[in-house]
Amino acid sequence: MEKKGTDEYEESLGFRILEEDFEEIIEELNRHDRLSHFSIEFQRLIDALREARTKERELVEKNKALQQQVTANALKVASALKLSQTDQETIDRLKQEVETAWRMLDMEHTKEQMAQETLENLRLEVSRISQELEMTKRLGAEQEQEVGAITKNKEALAREKERLTSELATLRERLANAIRYQEELERRNDVAETRVSELTVELDSMKSEISKEKRFKEKLEEELKDLKNETAGKDLELQNQSAQISQNSKLIYKLEVHLREAKLANEKLNKELQDQTNTMRLCKLDYETQLTELEKLQQDITEKSQELKFKEKEMTKLRTESNRMEKSKEYLERRISMLESQKQVAEEEKSKITSKNNMLEKEINSVRIQANIDKKLNDSLKREKEMLTKAAQKATAYSQEQRRLLSLQELHKKKLQEELEEQQDNVTRQKQELLALQNEKDRLIAESVELNNQVQDYVDDLKLKQMELYDYKKRLADSDAKMKLQLGLFEQVRTERNQISKALVEAQDEINELKHKLKVKSYQVEQLKEDISTKESLLVKEEFTLQKVIKEKEGLRLDLQKTVNELKECKENLAVLTQEEARLQKIITEADKDKARLSKELNQVTNERDILGTQLVRRNDELSLLYEKLKILQCTLHKGEAQYDQRLEDIRLLKIEIKKLRQEKAMLARSIKNLADLRQEIFHLERDFTRERLKCRALEEELQNPLNVHRWRKLEGSDPTTFELIQKVQILQKRLLASNEEAIKRESQLKQTERLYLNLRKMLSRQPGPETTEKLRKTEMALKDRGVKMKCLVAELTVYENQITEYKLEIQQANKEMTDLKKKYFDLKRREQKVKQKEKDLAREECLLPVLEPITGNTSKSRFLGSGFNICAARAPSLQMNA
Repeated sequence: MEKKGTDEYEESLGFRILEEDFEEIIEELNRHDRLSHFSIEFQRLIDALREARTKERELVEKNKALQQQVTANALKVASALKLSQTDQETIDRLKQEVETAWRMLDMEHTKEQMAQETLENLRLEVSRISQELEMTKRLGAEQEQEVGAITKNKEALAREKERLTSELATLRERLANAIRYQEELERRNDVAETRVSELTVELDSMKSEISKEKRFKEKLEEELKDLKNETAGKDLELQNQSAQISQNSKLIYKLEVHLREAKLANEKLNKELQDQTNTMRLCKLDYETQLTELEKLQQDITEKSQELKFKEKEMTKLRTESNRMEKSKEYLERRISMLESQKQVAEEEKSKITSKNNMLEKEINSVRIQANIDKKLNDSLKREKEMLTKAAQKATAYSQEQRRLLSLQELHKKKLQEELEEQQDNVTRQKQELLALQNEKDRLIAESVELNNQVQDYVDDLKLKQMELYDYKKRLADSDAKMKLQLGLFEQVRTERNQISKALVEAQDEINELKHKLKVKSYQVEQLKEDISTKESLLVKEEFTLQKVIKEKEGLRLDLQKTVNELKECKENLAVLTQEEARLQKIITEADKDKARLSKELNQVTNERDILGTQLVRRNDELSLLYEKLKILQCTLHKGEAQYDQRLEDIRLLKIEIKKLRQEKAMLARSIKNLADLRQEIFHLERDFTRERLKCRALEEELQNPLNVHRWRKLEGSDPTTFELIQKVQILQKRLLASNEEAIKRESQLKQTERLYLNLRKMLSRQPGPETTEKLRKTEMALKDRGVKMKCLVAELTVYENQITEYKLEIQQANKEMTDLKKKYFDLKRREQKVKQKEKDLAREECLLPVLEPITGNTSKSRFLGSGFNICAARAPSLQMNA
């Protein structure tokens, strides 16, 4: 910080010293009326320097602010990366939990298949038992006929009756097992229904995925449009740059033409000066002869005076020619101002041409002194002309190379446009394929809805059949009670039993048909699952193609970045060209300086001032470019911040969803604990139910095989009274109410379990799947890209800082050169003054020694006319004549 403060203080001191020097120069220039326009130009230079310094300070401040923003953004990116890592860990853990849940579902599916196999085996056993029952019924009928005929074989028949009762008990047990198995099948059917509903939910999720993919494709299309717009903008920039290059080449050609014309004019003037010097020498010889032969040439004085008048006329002619040349020069200056109004280089040429004209006028006035010097200058100018022609040839060759590079870049741009059109065609094709897939998916969803409705109808039919079975069970219970109450009506009970068995057979047939239908439906569901799996595979393929498209898009982005880099290189080459043009202009100005140094160094100062003005203009242009680049960088930073905020919002939403999932998981864990208690209660109830069944069987056996010895004794019987029947009806109604209450409780428990199951299913559906992982992966990729872009921006900032430091160094060097030029300028002024004093003294001595020393001595002083001629040479003969 201290070093920076010292540097700023030194810079401010140097700038103050420069301003003071400029003020002194302006004061000196304002003292002379002829140099007032130089003071205006110097003032303009000072103003431009001040503006450049203020802009430089603003750029430095903006650079510091950008550095601070970059550091803040880097910290934000680091925090976002840490958050994304923690989110990735939670996502991996949730994935593991989902995989375990899927494994459990697969185990349940295998158990369901085993249960279906056992169900088929039980069906075969039920059919075999029904056949045996029919055989036993036939045998029982034949035995009853034999009991009426043969009373001797009662004991054998009783034994056979006991055997049949035992077989009936076994058959009843098997029926109970079959009923239990049927209930299990119904439960599995409910599971299948839930699976179908899960499939519908999965189809809905697939719909949402397809909609998301559509949105993603729309985003891609928008990005492609943006890229097209950017390429169009780059094409316009290329066209503008090519137009600028052509304009610069035309200006260079015009400047070369003007230089040639000025050089031709200079050569003509040199020839005229040589002629005038020859005539002046002849005049000197004549004048010496006239001084020696005054007496002889008194008559010739008039002729000489006439000759002098003739010379004066020639001088007036020369002056008119010079005026004409000035007018032509003014006309050329107007043309130059008209042509070079777009660029400041033309103004420099105009000032150079005016300075040359002034120099020519002063050279005409100082012909005697600068004749020999002009010869040397002509030789040096010829050499410089050759050097300039060589440099111009080099510049033309370099411009041709640049044109060739521009043509290559245009070909590369055309190739990029063709590739973009191909990518657009691919995107349209993929859109059509996605629409076809969506239509197929809608058709499958409609079919699945129809199948769900059919399955619901079959479930309703099953419930009706269950009610019928329940009615049949009630009838069986009534028949058993009648067997206990009325042993005499055993044959009627048998007939009723046969009817009930027939109804059972029919019900079993209906159950078999329903099971067959269930198999068909399960097969259809499996087919639908296979179709869904095929569609999922197609969707995976489409996602793969989308990823390919994204990769190709990234490749296009890289190509665009390459083109941008190539454009930057072109810009750098253009900057090099401009530098070479500046160098050529410097060479031209140096040539003009070398020419003007021998005459007067004021022209040299003006040329250097013009050079400084051009450098300041260039610095201003470069500073404007830097401002534009800084604006672009600020726009990119704002965009990056907006996207970063969006990513943070997405991460926050994902965290909220993870919290919800964890809460729902805890609720499910609690409900699973309650399920264990419910299972224990069901187990106890089933155990009590089996005990009661065993008791009923024992009572039935006691009724069929009474322990009383006098069981074959005829007993008097009577019909029950209405009161007893009413009591029995009330007892039966109470039992029905109790059984209905138990059924309602069981239904409520089943509903609770179904709710818990649905909650579990919803939780599983809400848990993060492949979509969230892909989103997180994309966000990670986007964050990586942002990090790379931030690094690029930091690198560009460092480059700009280096450029600013270079510009500062160049300004310091320019200031040093200005101080050196001032010192040289003042030294040259002093030398010129000394040379002028010596020349004046020599001229006085040459004029006064031969003529005026014997007459006047050293009293007279030499005077000069407006054109610079010494008047003493003209006054000497007149003085002699008077003498």
